[in-house]
Amino acid sequence: MKLADRTDAVAPFFAMEFGKHAAALEAQGHHIIKLNIGEPDFDAPPMVVQAMHEAIDGGHTSYTAALGIPPLRKAIADFYQFSYGVTIDPSRVIVTAGASAALLLASAALVNAGDEVLVGDPSYPCNRHFMSSFGAKVKLVPTTAATRFQLNEELVREHWSARTRGLMIATPSNPTGTSVPEAELAALCQFAREKGAWRIVDEIYLGLACFKPESLAICEERRLDLAKRRDLIVAGLKRIGLDVPVIPDGAFYVYIDVSKTGLDSMEFCERALQEAHVALTPGNDFGVCSANDHVRLSYAASSGELNAAVERLAPFIQKLL
Repeated sequence: MKLADRTDAVAPFFAMEFGKHAAALEAQGHHIIKLNIGEPDFDAPPMVVQAMHEAIDGGHTSYTAALGIPPLRKAIADFYQFSYGVTIDPSRVIVTAGASAALLLASAALVNAGDEVLVGDPSYPCNRHFMSSFGAKVKLVPTTAATRFQLNEELVREHWSARTRGLMIATPSNPTGTSVPEAELAALCQFAREKGAWRIVDEIYLGLACFKPESLAICEERRLDLAKRRDLIVAGLKRIGLDVPVIPDGAFYVYIDVSKTGLDSMEFCERALQEAHVALTPGNDFGVCSANDHVRLSYAASSGELNAAVERLAPFIQKLL
């Protein structure tokens, strides 16, 4: 059986590949600190878990309306009004199984074959693959620490062409954890609007769809805890000689410049796993322009694991510098 040609263009997701390598080492009896996947170490708030049990116990397990149950769509609209002062008609809200499903639907609705789409580099790889699957010609726009590894109006203007039909922005970003300043985001979206182009702004880390005050309070506590973990890991990395060009202000990722170690990102991650038993993700997952010089670390792990990771990486780094 011959698969579609587009399957050849999809590279392996190295975050998961290093996860497999880590699992193999664990099977040999090693303790691996897994900072390669953005998976927090805490569960859903208790009231959310309770609501899930109540739904199952109540027999609410059959198909829902295709766009989501009306009470949930209204709750989401109310959440945006309460949290951000944005009035949204519940009829405009669509509930999907995760952000990827929403982005896939948006791509299907907006992209025609041959359309050029601007996406920042580095960025989450699935987003550009969604676009490509519907025939888009994705133009990866190189970004730097000077632009917080994000698109801005100047870059969009510079890379715009007669074939450009839209742009996709993620703020905060995976892998860098950086967001686009509000004024800058408004300016580049306005520029695209004037060109008659669409804009997709992926704000997956902006907020969670919890609606009770108790659950929102827990989420806020966890957000503050993640900020402490960020400060802990950034300070720890600096202490052992690793550079974080831009301090993240969202999500739970740090994008580390490893160029002065003399290793490229793939070599760095492989040796960090084998020698220090710390799993990281190479920048190759997220683009091309700085991929060989950077690795992503997820600080969604506990503070104890983060401290242990720094201590394990210290002698490894010392040998390289």
